[in-house]
Amino acid sequence: MNRMSEQRRRLLKTGAFAMAGGVAAAAFAPGTLQFIRSAQAATPAPAGLDRLQAGHLRHLLNLAAQPDGDWTHMMTAEVEQQGLASWRYQLSHFVYAMGLAHYHHLPAAPGLFREPMQRVITKMLRHDVWRYWYEESRSSPRFDPGIIAPREPWADPVAKENIMYSGHVHAMAGLYDVLFNEDRYEQPNSLTMQRNRLWEGREAFEYDLGKLNAVIYRQMKDSGWLGIPCEPNLVFIICNQLPLLGLRFHDLRKGTELAPEATTQFRKAWQAKGLFGEGGRSITFYQVRQGRLVPGDPGVDAHTGSFMNAWNPAMVQQYFPARIKGGLRRAADGTLSPFPHSVLEKVATARASGAPVDGIEDRAYQWRNPDLGTIAMFLSEMGDTATLEALLAHADRHMQPTWERGGLFYPRNDSNYDGAGHLTWMDPLTGNALLAYARLNVKNGMAALYNEPWTKEHFARPAVQQVVGNVDLLRAHWQGDGSLLVTAKAVAGSTKAELVVGGLNADRAWTVRRDGEVFASSHKPDASRAVFEPGSGLRLRLQVDRATDLVVAPG
Repeated sequence: MNRMSEQRRRLLKTGAFAMAGGVAAAAFAPGTLQFIRSAQAATPAPAGLDRLQAGHLRHLLNLAAQPDGDWTHMMTAEVEQQGLASWRYQLSHFVYAMGLAHYHHLPAAPGLFREPMQRVITKMLRHDVWRYWYEESRSSPRFDPGIIAPREPWADPVAKENIMYSGHVHAMAGLYDVLFNEDRYEQPNSLTMQRNRLWEGREAFEYDLGKLNAVIYRQMKDSGWLGIPCEPNLVFIICNQLPLLGLRFHDLRKGTELAPEATTQFRKAWQAKGLFGEGGRSITFYQVRQGRLVPGDPGVDAHTGSFMNAWNPAMVQQYFPARIKGGLRRAADGTLSPFPHSVLEKVATARASGAPVDGIEDRAYQWRNPDLGTIAMFLSEMGDTATLEALLAHADRHMQPTWERGGLFYPRNDSNYDGAGHLTWMDPLTGNALLAYARLNVKNGMAALYNEPWTKEHFARPAVQQVVGNVDLLRAHWQGDGSLLVTAKAVAGSTKAELVVGGLNADRAWTVRRDGEVFASSHKPDASRAVFEPGSGLRLRLQVDRATDLVVAPG
């Protein structure tokens, strides 16, 4: 379904939620590329991408295509990659958002996603992404108040602890192999991290998905199933959701059953420890040596719930929504934004007494957490469209939505509030990835990726295996009669493009129609328009500007 409700369309049309710079939210007019196959059982057609969704996806593809080491639009205010918008968090959520777009919107276009996801995973393995760990592995009294002297540091970022990095690598690689029916990251040394310091030379930490899976499973079990520390001595609930996803993805490829064991034991361990603290506040992290449980805030709960919904939906949907939505402030124009952390207790007290809360504010508050983005993620997973659209409307009005090279993002802004008290602070994790994730997701979207993997029948169908040229694909799925529907449009202006449709029978005749007219046919070959390449598929060559309709049919 289209993520935009009729209410939001009406508000945009009237200008109530108009985006800066006149950005409209109208969907692209559909154009189609179809391959007619033998009839199959009808299945619901996935939604295509509207203009905003396509813009977010294009921005992710643009960032993935940047040369390694080019962090344009991804720089943060923090040094040493220690903040919540660090590159490891941005890159991992790029992959999750692209995975959701592929699974829910463009299931017949693996060629649009395969290489960009590989490139992002390669970036994730770079030393500049994980170099923080050597110093952090020493620990400190801030992490462990009882520590007397620093520990001996180690550079390997996935051998022990640091699940805030290794858990994402685990989930990213596992998701890739599941979505593309490959064992790319099961190959020896396919997840190798290395540093090459001038005064020491090259040092490599060689892993593959199976080896990383074993390292993570062992640490989970050794922790009594409470989870693996991020920083030394600190076990965060959110960070341990990712290895639970990774274990499941690995199970799907290898036929093992580690995820059921891990999720069952994790649930039991935290039921015994106490996941909810005083006043129903969920625990954010656990200081292991001190046995101290530290509650969190709606933004952290939202991030946790976005992933936990995949394996523990009953608890997430019962306890999380009210608390998370209780942390949102409604403005006079109907938009929503998160309250600053400094006033959350005051807001909770006011709500409990029935007093109004929307006037409570603290414009001096210094924002550091990506609450708007994580809450948007959670609302998308819950399918709470009305609340999500009010939150996105705030971003569209007050957070400088920007279009660049066909991509939509919200640039970093270190100013907390404008003169009227509207939240304007924007971190690059939210602006690049989390709002993209929210717009590309559907209700229970991550849960579906986790629980309803594609079957071998899916991978046997004809699909777009390669996209050449500066074009967006707005639709790519199979229709009820078994035909393959793909919509293509130039990112800007007019461009030459090639689409390779794989999975076709080389012995069958075919005809290509474009906008209802014969474009090419095996009966009258024209290599300038279409050619069948053994081992690859049918390569279509065309000039693309507006959305164009192509039908590839046998006969």
